[in-house]
Amino acid sequence: MTRRRLAVVGTALAVAAAASAPLWLGGYELGVLNLALVMGLLAISTNIVLGFGGLVTLGQGAFFGLGAYTAGLLSTYADVRGFAAVAIAVAVGTVAAGLVGLVVLRSQGLYFMMLTIAIAQLLYAVAFRWREVSGGPEGLVGVYFGQPGDLFDRPEWFYALTLVCLVVCTVIAWRLRHSPFGRSLIGTRENAGKMAALGFDVRGIQLRAFVAAGAIAALAGALFAYYNAFLDPSVFGIDMSALALIMVLLGGSGTIAGPIIGAVILTFLQSSLTSVSSAWLLILGIVYVLVVIVAPRGIVGLFTRGRS
Repeated sequence: MTRRRLAVVGTALAVAAAASAPLWLGGYELGVLNLALVMGLLAISTNIVLGFGGLVTLGQGAFFGLGAYTAGLLSTYADVRGFAAVAIAVAVGTVAAGLVGLVVLRSQGLYFMMLTIAIAQLLYAVAFRWREVSGGPEGLVGVYFGQPGDLFDRPEWFYALTLVCLVVCTVIAWRLRHSPFGRSLIGTRENAGKMAALGFDVRGIQLRAFVAAGAIAALAGALFAYYNAFLDPSVFGIDMSALALIMVLLGGSGTIAGPIIGAVILTFLQSSLTSVSSAWLLILGIVYVLVVIVAPRGIVGLFTRGRS
């Protein structure tokens, strides 16, 4: 069986197992898996910028937080919930990514990374201090997808919604990766100077990828708000962006399945370790270092050696 067929069969089995998870997982485990899928969306958005575009970002938490707070504020103050609120959250994340991208993409390398951190920290400060709207450090309580008792108020149905969103965004990432635009984005990652010399609009290519990543991150944030039913400014924090970055590198930067695999592994490890030891961050760091030593291209890289 060829590698492509193996990939198709593996993908089909993974989707089938995920779809049937409510039948064989308990309530707690299903909740952790739901969180892993949400974080998988954030990891996909980070992978578009980092893995496809070669831009090291620690600011995806900015768009994640914007999506989360848009959904939370609409739910709390305007009683707008459900798909309408998610659509507005994605729109806000898309517009914000376009505006931020126009600024941060004027720089490269370390300066780009520092600017993305600065944007996320600025939004964190606004959410922390604007108590009248955001609730400050106390946050927003009672952020629900629908009214209590609605269909998506049930954990298994909300999980199904999250899974559908993840599958759709994975297909989008795959299509982007294998489209002419995706190839030009990867060419920009490999040699931006040569691409510019060939007549490509390097900054425009990077901006479109940045906007697509911002939209997916905002979707992840909105789903996280509904999953958690509570929001505080930490959704903008550098910890959230760094966690997504580690998920991408752990699973395999630039691959399609890698970010999702990294998100699932890291979320379940974090859930398991926090109940075992207070030094879970240290243990998690050791696990990550070992994986990097054994598989420098990520977990997916172990099975795709020799392929671009």
